[in-house]
Amino acid sequence: VRAADRFTERYGCPFLYVYCRMLYGSVLVATGDWARAEAELTTALRESQGSQTTTHALASAALAELRMAQGRLEEAERLVAGFEGLAAPVLAAVHLARGNAELAAETAERALGEAGENQLERAVLAELLGEAEIARGAWKHAAERGRELSELGSARDCRVVLARGERLRGRAATAGLRPAAARKHLEAALAAFSRLGMPYETARTRQALAEALRRRSRAVAEAEARAALAAFEELGAGRDADAVAALLRELGVKAARSGPR
Repeated sequence: VRAADRFTERYGCPFLYVYCRMLYGSVLVATGDWARAEAELTTALRESQGSQTTTHALASAALAELRMAQGRLEEAERLVAGFEGLAAPVLAAVHLARGNAELAAETAERALGEAGENQLERAVLAELLGEAEIARGAWKHAAERGRELSELGSARDCRVVLARGERLRGRAATAGLRPAAARKHLEAALAAFSRLGMPYETARTRQALAEALRRRSRAVAEAEARAALAAFEELGAGRDADAVAALLRELGVKAARSGPR
């Protein structure tokens, strides 16, 4: 991308490597550099407008994922309007955030049927479907889905798939009132996301661990919630930060939001 920028500055041709720029922006979202991610994805959107329809749709979906992580649900929905087929994870996450687990499950399940063999894409959708199943009370189905993801991640030596599977198993165990199993799986997910250098997913896993241990080990729950809150604040994930601050208050800890740094 930097090479393409130098070429563009010298010779013009601003649409060069727009697809690569979109992928680069997605990596920056995952690794927590959200300011640079927004700049790259905005550029990809602008340069693909009217000329590269598929890339424009993918860039819209990638920017919508960032908006979703920032808690800006309405903006995320507007970005993917008309591109719903390429933005199923965003739409499923929006439905979940709004408490519509049935629609979230339907969206994720339909997209899974169309995802082909792309295991990374399928892992995101499977975890979302599992979260929707937990919200609907079907935590045993979610636990089985998580186990399949964990085994796939191990077999393919793919840490991110393994991490998603372990996190889903941990959340299912929490819903099934199995705190020891929840802790085991969530700590495995936490270690994997940390090694991958994915701060937002790491913080989300810390939040899930705090929720799992809130009655069994309040000191550990408080420590994990504090760490999650600091990470969400640093990233600018306002909606998640609000949720963790509320959890800390339930644990008897004074937790005021300081806002993004």
